[in-house]
Amino acid sequence: MQTFEFPIGRDRWSLECDPQRVLPLHRAGKVNAVNDPRAAVAYALEHPLRYEPLRRTLTSEDQITIVLDERLPHLLVLLSAVLEHLVTAGVDPAKVTVLTPPGSRQNWLDDLPDEYQDLHVERHDPTDRKRLSYIASSDSGRRIYLNRTLVESDTSIVLSGRSYDPLHGYGGCESFLYPLFADAEAWQNYASQHNFDAPGKKFWPARQDAVEAAWFLGEPFMVQVIEAPNDTIAAVIAGRTESSQDGQRVQDGIWRAHVDEQPEIVIATLSGDPLRHDFLDLARALACAARIVEPEGRIVLLTEAEPHLGDAATILQKSGGLRNAIRRLIEQHPIDMDAAFQWASAAEKSRLFLHSKIEDSIVESMFAAPVANAAQVQRVMAGTGKCAFIPDAHKMMVTVGV
Repeated sequence: MQTFEFPIGRDRWSLECDPQRVLPLHRAGKVNAVNDPRAAVAYALEHPLRYEPLRRTLTSEDQITIVLDERLPHLLVLLSAVLEHLVTAGVDPAKVTVLTPPGSRQNWLDDLPDEYQDLHVERHDPTDRKRLSYIASSDSGRRIYLNRTLVESDTSIVLSGRSYDPLHGYGGCESFLYPLFADAEAWQNYASQHNFDAPGKKFWPARQDAVEAAWFLGEPFMVQVIEAPNDTIAAVIAGRTESSQDGQRVQDGIWRAHVDEQPEIVIATLSGDPLRHDFLDLARALACAARIVEPEGRIVLLTEAEPHLGDAATILQKSGGLRNAIRRLIEQHPIDMDAAFQWASAAEKSRLFLHSKIEDSIVESMFAAPVANAAQVQRVMAGTGKCAFIPDAHKMMVTVGV
């Protein structure tokens, strides 16, 4: 037997397994984290890909909207670095609006430095028609509405992470904009397009629409943050929307991997500050594991998080069955549908076990069995079938075969 150690939240766990049972995780290479996230953003803004420094494109009269992904690590540091760059161009913070997605909590506001207290903050509401603007019709004939503040700004900046997304394939950049900052009807139109497959070179329909919406908006300036393990950052890439492809390549180089065959058991873990891990992170980790596990295999998700469970999780809990849960998610299309879709899809394929701070009764109502400690996980791992260990599974895309 061999001991395998994993960071779980801020803690470390040890599990034993016959090394002959463990499938190696083939990754592109070692991931290095940047030492100074603020400096990484500053450098990216001064040296965007195939574009001049952002400050040279601005005037002191510009109204600027920063579309902010609140799920980023070191959020306030990254945002402050963008604001500092704008100030060097003579932009008054009072002319800046930070726009956050529907349902965002905006907890960072209390810690915003005093020099930026005059900036405006807006939470997008897809149901408020007065806060939406029509910008164009897509090639497919769909009328595209986006947040009015975003549309009317002179310059828009998207500060977002990158992820693997069941609607777009690749999340972040233009995929963070649309349909998240569109109207409620747009979100409803995509409810049935969620996909459990691994993304490839071909653009998924929703991502193609997002690229088109970004083009109609005037090609926002993108600041892409690619995470490293724990709460660290591997790279920051800036540029116009064409730089999205560069970010995708960096993301894949860090977070795509493969195993040679399907395992019977997958141990998926989440490292870093558990307060950062939300329901979507847990669901992404389960989805990552479910793509490679044998049908009816076992997935054990290890996290120290106690995430807020929103409308989509409530649908899971009250659906009475997996097929009914997926049907109701498509019908009701809650804004947090991505998380529940991935969770339900994983549960439909495999047996789920979860160590977390979520109450056992709630875990059970979401088609999973709670596990309390490493000893219980060892019992789940008993047998002779192949095992795979996926650290930071919520960030990864793992497939079977090259």
